[in-house]
Amino acid sequence: MRSAAGKALASSYCYLPANDGARFRTSRDRLDEHMGDIPKWVIRDIRRSVASGMARIGIAVPVVEKILAHRKGTFAGIVGVYQKYGFLPEMTVAMQRWGDHVERLVTARDAKIVKLRKR
Repeated sequence: MRSAAGKALASSYCYLPANDGARFRTSRDRLDEHMGDIPKWVIRDIRRSVASGMARIGIAVPVVEKILAHRKGTFAGIVGVYQKYGFLPEMTVAMQRWGDHVERLVTARDAKIVKLRKR
């Protein structure tokens, strides 16, 4: 996979390339304008909320850590050396459950998460 600038990325999973940080901040600032008196937030606040929310709806911690691309925690040390399973089916189910949860919070309907094709 390549970044918008054409540079090779280390992973085929890319959530926010480093060169898109300014674009994210601009979008965040526009969103903040509509949210009233809330404290400033950063991307890790979203990660923390998602991790906590996924645990709250019963998604196993190792699956949450894989979704967040954590290399420590559950997968630190010797486990990281020997545990090579990618958890993709579990991550797919977890993301559908999380999407359904968020969709219900916003609209009272289930979300439809579609599978993306690899390039």
